[in-house]
Amino acid sequence: MRRGPVALLCAALLVFLAVVPIQAQKTPWIPVTGAVHLHTSQFSSGAHTLEELVELARAGGVEALVLTDHDQIAMSYGLPPFRHLFSLTLSRNAVLKQGAREYLETVDSVARANPEMVLVPGVESAPFYYWSGSLRKGSLTARNWRKHIHVIGLDDPEILENLPVVSNGLGIHLVRSLLPRFALFVALLVVSGLLLVRGGGWRWPGRICLLVAVLGLFDAQPFRRSPFDPFHGDQGAAPYQALIDYVDRHGGMTFWAHPEANYGAKGEVFRKSVAGFSLPPVGMQTERHPGDLLLTDGYTGFEALYGDTIHVTDPGKEWDRALLAYTEGARKTAPWGLCGIDFHKLAQNSWSYFERGQTVFLVGEKSRDGVLDAMRRGRMYAVYQGGAGRLRLETFALASAGGDKRAISGELIDAGAGPLRLRAQITCTASQSVVLHVQLIDSGHVVKRLEGEAPLQIDEDFTGRLSRGFIRLDARADAYRLLSNPIFYRRSP
Repeated sequence: MRRGPVALLCAALLVFLAVVPIQAQKTPWIPVTGAVHLHTSQFSSGAHTLEELVELARAGGVEALVLTDHDQIAMSYGLPPFRHLFSLTLSRNAVLKQGAREYLETVDSVARANPEMVLVPGVESAPFYYWSGSLRKGSLTARNWRKHIHVIGLDDPEILENLPVVSNGLGIHLVRSLLPRFALFVALLVVSGLLLVRGGGWRWPGRICLLVAVLGLFDAQPFRRSPFDPFHGDQGAAPYQALIDYVDRHGGMTFWAHPEANYGAKGEVFRKSVAGFSLPPVGMQTERHPGDLLLTDGYTGFEALYGDTIHVTDPGKEWDRALLAYTEGARKTAPWGLCGIDFHKLAQNSWSYFERGQTVFLVGEKSRDGVLDAMRRGRMYAVYQGGAGRLRLETFALASAGGDKRAISGELIDAGAGPLRLRAQITCTASQSVVLHVQLIDSGHVVKRLEGEAPLQIDEDFTGRLSRGFIRLDARADAYRLLSNPIFYRRSP
């Protein structure tokens, strides 16, 4: 059977499409040095404007800024039984207080004025907190307010305005789920009307029912953006999972912030006077919460390096357990690690310099979309540089013996029954010798330890402990640390 020109053209197109993915894998990625977890003075608790952050980043050799101004800085305490109606709210400058549209437009405007700098808008969200203790006894404490999640990649102001966080005001999205309690007071309102109509000795009960019904209707109004409130104790992982799911449905990303930060019990957070009377002080307490990395699913990643002690990245701990669950099909997403510097003010602490905590993104193009794609797919690594040099992971890849297959961080390589080759190179620009201690971690277990001066090369056979697993790299030196994201492998038994 003869083939016509159209058939030959289709066949050639199919061959071209089959070759493109292999060629795309061999295209070198562009490393873009970024800083993540930054606050501005215009929209949050920072001390510098966005324009000043751009200048500081430029001086520190940073090319991309991932901004995380607080969505809300607010607390509300209400008196029982109508806690929503009779409440005192304290709030400070934040994105949703000023308006998400103004925030996004400001970031876009500064980005246009500085085209060489990639600016990615995001928010640091406190989805939930709850009260414990007693206001009368002076032991009232806001718990878990510092359990924060970064929301990245949402560019629609309306979607940002409707984030399901407890302090985020009125909305219509949860009316159906919040109607039952509201309907209870509607029924009580009907009963009060019947009692008042009946008259006689039923008038006073009717008036009392009417008062309770009206107060209850205002207190139980279903026009809220979060189904949770701070008056019913700890709600576990549910409020955080609700935020993660909401952001995921709208195409954004979520990253757990500082899961092991040592906030603990703080003293007086704020003191307020009402009508000349000084209220007792209010405290704040947030415990370390590494277990939330396992209790929640669908989030994009977490801060694997930041200015505090962290153990979830140790071999076999929460990060590895979550990654293993993903390889086994028990989790929807693999969590990626990045570095967060929680920048508020230059020189505020040892991390408050753009030269210190960095996330290096591997992008196809230096743009906002390029950085977002790297964050979503795990093409990045976290690094801390307390010394004068820049520590860099120049190469980290698994390749087949023939070189026809290759995978980097965030990717999967199907090895079949053949051998694999692990290649890595770590460099440092410090003028003095930097001795690196490197762990290669295969699916939660350290399979090799290496020590040597930078630049350090790794080029060796890799078998893999499991039929489906991952390999990641952890490098440390005096005043330095570098964490790769995992490369996944799959091989025949």
